[in-house]
Amino acid sequence: MVVPDFGESGQTKLKSSIVVVVGCGGLGALAAEYLCRAGVGKLVLIDDDEVSLTNLHRQVIFRETDLGSKKADVLCSELKRINSEVEIEYALVRMDASNLEKYIPQNSIVLECSDNFETKYLLNDFCVSNGLMMVYGAVNRMEGQISVFNVPFTNGRSGNLRNCFREPISPNDFGNCEINGVLGPAAGVVASWMALECVKLITSVGEILANKLLTIDMASNRTFVLKYGDEIQINKGRDAQSITWEEIRTHPQRDRFVFYDMRTDAEIAEKSGPGIKIEMSDAKTLELEENQIAVFYCASGIRAKVALEEFKIHHQNREAFFVNDRL
Repeated sequence: MVVPDFGESGQTKLKSSIVVVVGCGGLGALAAEYLCRAGVGKLVLIDDDEVSLTNLHRQVIFRETDLGSKKADVLCSELKRINSEVEIEYALVRMDASNLEKYIPQNSIVLECSDNFETKYLLNDFCVSNGLMMVYGAVNRMEGQISVFNVPFTNGRSGNLRNCFREPISPNDFGNCEINGVLGPAAGVVASWMALECVKLITSVGEILANKLLTIDMASNRTFVLKYGDEIQINKGRDAQSITWEEIRTHPQRDRFVFYDMRTDAEIAEKSGPGIKIEMSDAKTLELEENQIAVFYCASGIRAKVALEEFKIHHQNREAFFVNDRL
């Protein structure tokens, strides 16, 4: 590749790498294709699902003639035609605690492209226990998330999924494309970014999303970066600026709270909440009375924490909270 700081050494590192792609749908299939074209040494594809008609708008490597076929099988065949020098293996299995060691080599990078958070946490914990790096991605409607976990540094490793999301996420928090739907290009954006983060991890070229969760709101053309890990003192107790709905109900200063709803119109239509709806850009310029306390909330706590950080830029000494659980 003729890219500054990449060169022959970067291509050699790619050639020596092993990437395990868990989930061969909208994220995994496209990310695997980019990595195959980039020239990684070996790809391991893991998925037990079959191609269905509802997949085709976002899983662009599949065709109508593939309906009913196993995704990993079809993807393997297509990738071998794209780059015959890449070693490709696949397994038609669903990952669980009993088969992780069998299918994930010790010197690999895991590309986490599943569509459920149970599998994401399972893979995260395995990677942490075995010292493996993991590229995380999720997409829902027109919103995407990307991060990289467990990256080795001189003073230890970066944060992981449990540092980023302290409480396990349910489908109601972020959802998945089967439940809430997703526009095809949105999955493509996240998949491409995941492949790029993987290439950067392998080659040590560019800045990676370690201890950072990138959230892309494609409906409004906005991106947000939520810092986690050392920046919020992981494993040292809960963030002092977070609060739960149960704590709000019994808080002695409850009457001073002013609630700001960071959810989308669609999310608000599903369940109403207190306060007023604002955009992320409004958080910096909010004006409150001296005795008022701002409380930001959203569907999962992610956008609420970003809004709190934006608010604190111009209101450093003001007491404020973000709600870190579901409404």
